[in-house]
Amino acid sequence: MRTPNTNCSKCDIPIYVRPAKKKLYVNHFCGRICYSAFRHAERSHAIIKVEKRYGRIREVVCVWCPAEFWSMAWKNGRVLEHRLVAAKKLGRHLLPSEVVHHEDGNSLNNDPENLIIFENQVAHMKHEALSRSPF
Repeated sequence: MRTPNTNCSKCDIPIYVRPAKKKLYVNHFCGRICYSAFRHAERSHAIIKVEKRYGRIREVVCVWCPAEFWSMAWKNGRVLEHRLVAAKKLGRHLLPSEVVHHEDGNSLNNDPENLIIFENQVAHMKHEALSRSPF
């Protein structure tokens, strides 16, 4: 085992970093969780993403994914805010098949009381059909 020559930039635990990497990078981390937490704290701003699908324009909010919900994140480390809020409300990760629905129809209102989680798209469409039915 090599002796530590620097400290983790997030948790300050002593770690070993190869000399070439030590010269190349300013920050060094003991693992993925510290790296993700450091990156999240550094750039926590949200992005409003505008999607155009099937002739409809939809605005959604993307945020940096915290380390405990990393499996829900895209490759760029972001996650849709309404899915993150729903996962925190449930206390577990959302499955890819689960659908989060906004009760008031406003995709920018991500209040936990405004979100409904459906097990799949079929259940979501049944709810939509029943709520929009004129009968």
